[in-house]
Amino acid sequence: MEPLGDKRFRFGEFELDCARRSLTREGNAIDLKAKSFDLLSILVANRGKILTKNELLDLVWPDQFVEENNLTVQISALRRALGDSTANPRFIATIPGKGYTFRAEVTEIGVPEVVIERKEVTRIVRHEETIEEIVEDDNATVPGGRLALPAATGNANLGWGYRWGPIAAIATAALLIAGVGAMLLAERFGWISSGTQQPLKLQRLTAFADVGVATVTPDGTIAVFSRLEPGGESLWLRDIETGGQQMIRQPDDINFIGLAVSPDGRYIYATTFAENRVNPRLIRLPLLGGAEEEIANIATGGAVSFSPTGDRIAFTESRSSLRQTHLYVSGPDGSDKRLISAGNDGERSFPNFSVNSVAWSPDGGTIAAAVVEKGERSESFIVIIDPVNGSERRLPGGGWDMIDHVTWFDSGTVAFVAYTLEPYAGQIWSISTATGQTVRLTNDLSSYSWLAAAGGKMVSVQRNPISEIAAARFDTKADTLTPRQLLKETGYIDTVAYASEGRIIYSSSSSGKREIWRMDRDGSERTQLTSGANLAFGISVSPRDGSIVFGASEQGRYRLRIADADGKYMRNLTDADDELFPRFSPDGEHVYFQSGLNDRVLRAMRFSFSGRTTAELYRGYAKFPIVSPDGGTVAFYFMDTNADGLWKIGLVPSGGGEIERKIDFPRSVESRRMAWHPNGEFIGQLFSEGVRIGLLLLPVDGGPAKEIRGLGTGTGTWFDWSPDGEELLISTTQNTSDIVVLNREQ
Repeated sequence: MEPLGDKRFRFGEFELDCARRSLTREGNAIDLKAKSFDLLSILVANRGKILTKNELLDLVWPDQFVEENNLTVQISALRRALGDSTANPRFIATIPGKGYTFRAEVTEIGVPEVVIERKEVTRIVRHEETIEEIVEDDNATVPGGRLALPAATGNANLGWGYRWGPIAAIATAALLIAGVGAMLLAERFGWISSGTQQPLKLQRLTAFADVGVATVTPDGTIAVFSRLEPGGESLWLRDIETGGQQMIRQPDDINFIGLAVSPDGRYIYATTFAENRVNPRLIRLPLLGGAEEEIANIATGGAVSFSPTGDRIAFTESRSSLRQTHLYVSGPDGSDKRLISAGNDGERSFPNFSVNSVAWSPDGGTIAAAVVEKGERSESFIVIIDPVNGSERRLPGGGWDMIDHVTWFDSGTVAFVAYTLEPYAGQIWSISTATGQTVRLTNDLSSYSWLAAAGGKMVSVQRNPISEIAAARFDTKADTLTPRQLLKETGYIDTVAYASEGRIIYSSSSSGKREIWRMDRDGSERTQLTSGANLAFGISVSPRDGSIVFGASEQGRYRLRIADADGKYMRNLTDADDELFPRFSPDGEHVYFQSGLNDRVLRAMRFSFSGRTTAELYRGYAKFPIVSPDGGTVAFYFMDTNADGLWKIGLVPSGGGEIERKIDFPRSVESRRMAWHPNGEFIGQLFSEGVRIGLLLLPVDGGPAKEIRGLGTGTGTWFDWSPDGEELLISTTQNTSDIVVLNREQ
């Protein structure tokens, strides 16, 4: 099949984007399986031509023996997705005795604007540029559905016998040879700055666009990863050389927040989290799937790291009651647990949620760990710790806002993912433990997360966000809403809010930095209001004068800032550290906000403009406070450790006090994003079912909750109601996320 590169096609109300492998209908994404997308791309690219069944089988499944029924199934799936019919087809017509043809008028609309922007803003000097695409078949499965158990030596080799066809090889080679195409791909996939180290090359391993967490087996042959599917998160294996793959755990309503493989290659240690539970769970399951066992006495929020002999694991835990984070080592069954190092809240911490922030060295003598430290400014860096006596030394470098994924590339090199807020994107770095030389390995517009190394390879997850803002008429009696798209752009939109005169305030990274923007209610007249806002967490608009309060990053610290209604005259509202997620009171006299971030104990606070004073509302863990429309009550998230240990919403008087009422979640919720409806009768809470976003309506009087669906796909980042409560505004982000492999050149 000839590569379609960055081509985009429009037919009817549909748009097909080959670069992003997406199909949309009037701006709304339509889910397609990988083979269905390939088939549709071929039909559209050859519109008006009759393609025989054999031609389609050869193009969609090159060098594989596939029954004709598979083609029939995919054609039926496409017709359902397009709303097409066999009897009176608009798009795909069956030509009896011959094959199929795409009959609709098709317009090729060229390269999307965002790609042009990348060419303009990206100026990257690379010492060595090599890129290779090794993905051709996302649905390759294990012949017979069985695997041989890896030997206890850790020399796991699935031997799945899958091979790439000559058509794929020729297509890939042609794509790489093309000069301009190669440059675009180099920018798109984030090529390697090799420094003085041995050159590296980056390979795309998957094209699912929904990978969550990833690691690699100790011999570097098999990627272990989760996928964010409509039915929940599933667990998969993929052979790095052959591309063969197998699902080993069915989709489930949990989040994988850490993966590791034992040194003998036999077991996966998976850290999982159910949103309504206080503590994550560490489970052990065979590499090829099977009975699971929970590891007791370990409450880590990230991946564990094995010693080379496999008899010890290292991990971090958050101890909220002590206001500390701890680094532990223990046996792989949780026994003989021993504290190695501790960080005090507000001074120093170990990242501890959805991270692999500690890594045991190949010789077993030390542990590399990411640390966040607060001095005159907050910064992250790498320390090397002795697992016996806890002594440590800091590696040179630093200045990053966050480091959350760490691995040993070889015995003398630590690799890690480091983030900066401007722009907020994770890039892969390495540092020599002997010389302290730091090298940036990726330098692109993607963001990377998760990092594991073995056999001269590193595995990471590459993410590329697309965000949108949509609005829908709101009806409490409706089961489904139908949002209309107001804005869609590459990058992150984290916050959205209604402002005066029907305008909308939102955050956007489209300029390369997170700034505050404004647009009219119909999505027109988009205007950037701020420059250098260093926007971080949350926006709220004053009901009195339209001034804007927002969370901002200032030299590694997070503070509340305020600007006038046009984004001018920015200044600090408060001077304390880690204050974020502000919400104005209905009279505009107060700002409610969260104090604390990451591993700190979180508090609900209130700032009063009169007297410029700050007060704590509740003496306990409280996250993301919001105030009722009448100004009398504040709601926040808390963990009900005195009862069942589940996440709940607590209600306290707006002036502070003890919890007067509790609201239970009738279902699992993924994000901590809620808003009070203007009528004051219920609180809205976002939830997700796989990639689909819904809204949970929680009556404050304790009545039955209601679920409303249809708010879009991806991750719901923020929502707000119009002042009259008749319209719902929501921002969403879809991260196309796939595994990439970094190899040393041979």
